[in-house]
Amino acid sequence: MRAGLKCGAKIRGKDKTCVQAAGFRTTHVGEGRCYFHGGATPIVKHGRYSTITHPGIRAALDAQNDELEDVMDLRPEVKLLRATITHFANDYEAMTSMLRAWNADPGCPRPAWVPDLHEVSRLAEKTARIADTVHRIQTEGSISLDSYRRLMNAMGEAVARQVNKMTCLGDEDKARLTQAIEDDWLSMAAK
Repeated sequence: MRAGLKCGAKIRGKDKTCVQAAGFRTTHVGEGRCYFHGGATPIVKHGRYSTITHPGIRAALDAQNDELEDVMDLRPEVKLLRATITHFANDYEAMTSMLRAWNADPGCPRPAWVPDLHEVSRLAEKTARIADTVHRIQTEGSISLDSYRRLMNAMGEAVARQVNKMTCLGDEDKARLTQAIEDDWLSMAAK
């Protein structure tokens, strides 16, 4: 560890900083925050469900292999619920067999959890509700944020073309007017 490096995180409610060694009790000793101030928290690189570590669900999500960047797109939630249902269905028989064996012979290992078919129906119902929401969004004429931005840009370009056709304005006036229109459109898009 490099001598003299400290965590340096501000201590809540005081005008002091943490004096633990940088990276104390973490995998990056000598650098960054200590364990007590978030240094051991894994950093999620990207992806809506990148923090899921359960091997079965992780494998099912990875098999679907497409990340969507539109936060209003609910298809990843539908995929997650379907992956969870598939995982549950695959584990159901194994857990049920273990439960039967344990009930028959208490000396057998106890199952980690007892399957509940009502949970599958609840997940399936939740999946159907989200899929219905996606369908309603798509059919009721709403547009994506990307489509909205493209429309705003196209409208701005159309206005700029019309301004450039005006013969009574000088080049500087046309440029100022075009810039003012562009600024107005951008301010509308930001709201």
